[in-house]
Amino acid sequence: LPKVNLVQAAEFLNAWISSGNKKPVFLWGPPGVGKSSLVQALADSTEFGFIDTRLSQLDPVDFRGVPTVIKGITTWNAPSWLPRAETHGERGCLFLDEFFLGSRAVCAAAYQLLQDRAVGDYVLPPGWIILAASNRPEDKAGLTGGTFDSALVNRFAAHFEIVPDVDAWAEWALGSDVSPELVAFIRFRPELLHEFPEGGIPKGRIAYSTPRSLVSAGDIIKLGCAPRLEQAALEGCIGAGVA
Repeated sequence: LPKVNLVQAAEFLNAWISSGNKKPVFLWGPPGVGKSSLVQALADSTEFGFIDTRLSQLDPVDFRGVPTVIKGITTWNAPSWLPRAETHGERGCLFLDEFFLGSRAVCAAAYQLLQDRAVGDYVLPPGWIILAASNRPEDKAGLTGGTFDSALVNRFAAHFEIVPDVDAWAEWALGSDVSPELVAFIRFRPELLHEFPEGGIPKGRIAYSTPRSLVSAGDIIKLGCAPRLEQAALEGCIGAGVA
């Protein structure tokens, strides 16, 4: 997959949406790299409606809804999480996060929504776009069974792999009240922005450094705890080595 940082991904998505394209786009990347935060920030900056749905929490029936029989004819009650112009706005982003953590049946249920922008009688509002995200197979964190459906991924207009970028993260962090000492440290040791950008997180490793966990580390530093307690908290957040 082509590798882009968060700034480049945001630039493409802004151009894609502004040009009126409605085909879905998929973002891949290691845990904690900022995929979900990117989509949320994009929706905020464009004043879009935003619906964040985790496929890991859905069953297949959650796409089409439950049936109702009226005069001997079965109709389907579309679920409330699907966007409606009158409720969620004329324009927006439906974000299908943790896409391949969903069961195979749930992913299959997404086929029609991705291809035809419809599920049964439900039709996605014209001003809405679908974006999706997942960890990669090598992360051992985001694919049910470690594989994905080749026919399903072909329904997306483009795929990008989000990679950690120190300059992009530092610029965001300094504008988001992240501890400046922490930002300075990551500039000094840029390889620690994400310890496992190529995947392969060791079995049993719980705490490790990512752009997401470093933000939590900054919050710990701000507490001003006694040094020994602060050290323990940082080890529990980003791992003993980075701490």
